[in-house]
Amino acid sequence: MSGAVRNHSNTESPLNLQELKENFPSRRGNE
Repeated sequence: MSGAVRNHSNTESPLNLQELKENFPSRRGNE
């Protein structure tokens, strides 16, 4: 969770945000 928050702050671009959102659900499903 810490990594996600850190990335959120570092991701200012819409493209990065979309990639994060796509990876976020994938990672959560694995957990």
